[in-house]
Amino acid sequence: MVELELTGLAGPGSGGHSAAEISENVEGTLRLLDDGRELYAEQDFPVVKLAAALRRWLAVPAAGRASFSFDDDSFAMSQGVLVIDRVPDGWRFGSVYAPGEFSAALPDTAADQVVLIFLATLRREFAQLLGRELEQYC
Repeated sequence: MVELELTGLAGPGSGGHSAAEISENVEGTLRLLDDGRELYAEQDFPVVKLAAALRRWLAVPAAGRASFSFDDDSFAMSQGVLVIDRVPDGWRFGSVYAPGEFSAALPDTAADQVVLIFLATLRREFAQLLGRELEQYC
């Protein structure tokens, strides 16, 4: 089972912050797991930025969807920080920071489910942290 695990969500507090500040400053620990094996982990990951990119990716029907690459200039290697590659058997998850380490291939619905579970977790934790709806920021 592939998981995008989110823990330790932290941010600027509940004061009046702009959408850009929220997007940039709400961070958490992100772990990519495949059957419990850690493929990639990063503390202080810009999870709201990631959520926005994943939501855009999910908006395209799976049949016409290209591979996903989360690119962010806050990382030394800014391209491919998190990738979801289309392969003949479906989709595999990985990162430029873990060369050659990819999850098992998942069919469309299972790959979507991994992303949707991550988004639901972030939505819940974001609301607890800031008292706001995530969708306002991504």
